[in-house]
Amino acid sequence: MKPLVIDGFACAGGAGRGFADAGFEVVGVEQSWSPNYPYLCHEGDALAIVPELVRHYRLAAPSRPIHVHTSPPCQGQIAITQGNRGRDGWTDQHVNLLPQTRAMVAELRDRYGVTTSIENGPSRHIRSDLRLCGLQFRLPTFRHRDFELGGFTVAPPRPHAGLHRGHRTIGWRHGCLATPEPRDCPKCGVWHRGTVYGVYGSGGGKPTVQEAQLALGLYHTDDIEELNEAIPPAYTRHIGLALQALYRAGAARAAA
Repeated sequence: MKPLVIDGFACAGGAGRGFADAGFEVVGVEQSWSPNYPYLCHEGDALAIVPELVRHYRLAAPSRPIHVHTSPPCQGQIAITQGNRGRDGWTDQHVNLLPQTRAMVAELRDRYGVTTSIENGPSRHIRSDLRLCGLQFRLPTFRHRDFELGGFTVAPPRPHAGLHRGHRTIGWRHGCLATPEPRDCPKCGVWHRGTVYGVYGSGGGKPTVQEAQLALGLYHTDDIEELNEAIPPAYTRHIGLALQALYRAGAARAAA
């Protein structure tokens, strides 16, 4: 029996895909289920449903490893939106469910012995036990994400320091156009070589669906809004492989 990941606030399944690639069975929970989500998904409030699922699966198989991964809404607080919040006409419809999610997973760790991870964009609201960048996985995007881990630790795949050097986001940035292929900027007449895609929002010459899929390494959805919200599966595959090693070590100790 495979270890289980319960994927709370699952969206289109970028995180779930990575855990599946690492050898987990994935069960999602999402308020508004996406038909592009590739695994079993329960529709409704993750804060209510995730604890019930943990209880159900723990009773069904007491020794089965269970990991609870959550990606709660908090985008209104992350660094990438800071430049918008002071603009005229800017409205922020995001809510911050990190505190409620943190309390939920802490209780699940105490009661059922599960491991947990909370993922979000960098901000003062999330503890950065692990920060991942697309360049660490040779993906053409920065896509920084912080992970607050419970019950285990994970090292990054490679150091982050210096990885951004020489990279420039494709599209219009700071009044100039950067492109991956030789093309002079209409404003200054110089080619600015773009190397990474900014997969978010809709302005500034944002990537096509195909470019966004390539940047994230995520191909099971072609909905650009879902891609804008998704994390690269490589991130949770990395975490999942670390968990699998932890489970194997625990099984070896138990058998000794």
